[in-house]
Amino acid sequence: MTRVRVLDLPADKLDGEVIVSFIFEDQKPVRGAAALLDWRLRGLLTRNLLDGFICGEMGQRLMVLSDHRVSADWVMFLGGGRSQSLDTRKMESLARQALETVYRAGFRRVAMALIPPAKESQEFLQGAIERLLTDTSLTNMECLLTFQGE
Repeated sequence: MTRVRVLDLPADKLDGEVIVSFIFEDQKPVRGAAALLDWRLRGLLTRNLLDGFICGEMGQRLMVLSDHRVSADWVMFLGGGRSQSLDTRKMESLARQALETVYRAGFRRVAMALIPPAKESQEFLQGAIERLLTDTSLTNMECLLTFQGE
């Protein structure tokens, strides 16, 4: 089984059981895949941000049922802290946290919209996720990736 597949699709078209997108505390309004998913979910993320329920701090999570507005059944927004400090290693750490979180929740087919800090980091991030799925307890997990800029 191919454990990691990179697809040239927007986040709302990835057909995992759950799609993971990242939000940052210093990006208001949200951008990239998070903005697209928020739009598809009729502003649900924006309402949660405005209500102060979530702000994008490192590790914050918001899991919502997509109600078939996106290809995945569930959407998880994961806080990444400050976007200004985003580099390849931080994105790798966020991807690890996302995979471990959705695995514990029982999902085995996860889609992620990653924000590569640089074009060359796409290959590194894909390799890091492949190693993570091979070298850890994240057995029987498949990961669909899309790389999107802000």
